[in-house]
Amino acid sequence: MDAPYIDVEAARIALEKRGYILIDIIGYGGFANVFKVYSQHFKQYFAAKVCYIGSDAVTQNLQSFMAEVGALSKIYHSSVINIYSYFDDNSYLFIILDYCPNGSVLDYIKTHPHIETSLIFDWLVQTTEGLVACHNIGISHRDIKPSNLLIDSYNRIKIGDFGLAVIAEKSQMIARFGGSPIFYSPEMVMKKKFDPFKADVWALGITFYRLIFGKIPYTAKSNDELVEQIKCGRIIIPATCDAKLSVVLEMILKPNPDERPTAADVLQLLKYIRPQKKAQFLVPFAVRRSSNKFKSQTLESKTFSHKLPTLSRRRNSAFVDDN
Repeated sequence: MDAPYIDVEAARIALEKRGYILIDIIGYGGFANVFKVYSQHFKQYFAAKVCYIGSDAVTQNLQSFMAEVGALSKIYHSSVINIYSYFDDNSYLFIILDYCPNGSVLDYIKTHPHIETSLIFDWLVQTTEGLVACHNIGISHRDIKPSNLLIDSYNRIKIGDFGLAVIAEKSQMIARFGGSPIFYSPEMVMKKKFDPFKADVWALGITFYRLIFGKIPYTAKSNDELVEQIKCGRIIIPATCDAKLSVVLEMILKPNPDERPTAADVLQLLKYIRPQKKAQFLVPFAVRRSSNKFKSQTLESKTFSHKLPTLSRRRNSAFVDDN
C-alpha cells in the first residue's frame, strides 16, 4: 500500500498552531499518515492522524475521517483508542489520539515468535472487551485485524483505525465491503448483504488465530484461491492448541453467521477458560461520550452530522498482506 500524500511541513505548521510539536512519523494507513506529537499544554505525547482532502481524495478520505471521528466520539473504553481533538487546516484533517509506543499486535507477532500464554489471554480478553463496548452502542468496527490492535505503554490493547466503522441496528444487514480480504467472513466474499457485527466476530477469530499460531489459517497463493478457501469456511485448528481455546475458536469461526456467537458471548467464554491469575490491569469500562467533550470542532457544522455517511472506500490490500 502506497503512503497517502502528506506535506509534512504543512502538517507540522498546522500542528504547531495548536500547540503540538511534530516528533516523528509512526506509520500510515489507508487514508492517513500518523505522527508522534508532543502537546505543550498537556506535557505528554499523542498520535496525530493526518488526512489529505485535496484533489480526488476528498470524498473517500473525508468519509473515512468522519467515520472515525463519529465512532470514537461515542465511546470511551480502555481497550479502544481515545480521541482528544479533531480539526482541519487548509487541505488537511487532523485527529489527536492516544499514543501507543509499543506498536501493533502485528509488529509484536513478527518480532516475538513465541508469546506467553498469559499475555495471549490478556490480549484476547482486552480486544474482545473493546469490541463488545463498540457493539453495545451499535458500532461495527469492520476492520478488526492485528495491525489495528495497538499496544500502549502498559502492554494493554487498544483497538484503533475506525475509518471503516458504521453505526447499525441489531441484525441490520449491510452491503458495504472494505478492509483486508484475509479477514473477510464467508458471507462477505460471496458479496451478499451481511450482519456487520457477526462479520466483526469472524475477523476477531482470524485475528485470534494469527496471534495464537503466528500465521493466517489460509494457504492460498492467489486472490481467487483465497476467496474459495474463505467460502469453504473450514478453518483447521492446530492440535497443539489448548483444548478449551480450540473450542472457542471453532465457535467463533462458524461459516454460518447465524451460528456464530456475539462478541459478548465470546468474552464470557474467554473469561471462563482464562487461566486464573492476579489481576494486573485496571478493569475496562465503557460510557457514552458527551458530544462536546474532548473535541475541537473547528470544521463547519454542516460538514459533520451525527449520522455517519455511507462508506465506499475499499483498501487495496493484497491477499498475502494482513496489514
